[in-house]
Amino acid sequence: MAYDPQLLSGFFYMFLLFTKMSLTYTRVHVDLRWIITLESFVAIHAVFVAVFNNQFFGSADIWPMFFSGFAFMFVFTYMYALHLKQRTKIIVTDAYLAFLIWLYIPLPMVLVETQLFCLD
Repeated sequence: MAYDPQLLSGFFYMFLLFTKMSLTYTRVHVDLRWIITLESFVAIHAVFVAVFNNQFFGSADIWPMFFSGFAFMFVFTYMYALHLKQRTKIIVTDAYLAFLIWLYIPLPMVLVETQLFCLD
């Protein structure tokens, strides 16, 4: 087995999925916390794959797309299965939106600054 981070996270994710399958017809198999953990871990794995492919193979830097997409799935669907307090849901949603603003808003500003320097 290779020891690259994306492969190790993928093997760990598959281990969790196979563990879930082996526990069919038990309470653990249908436990919402377990299901949400599995559904959310794919975000971690996707970020590892995107960053590794960018660093070693020169592919596009697309980890923000993967992470924000899978985080969207958690914030707007999976989180509600946990029966959290309304205040906690609002805090998580606000944190996600702040992260998106931090992640995507500075890029156009950098491009504008770059274009201004190119005009000189």
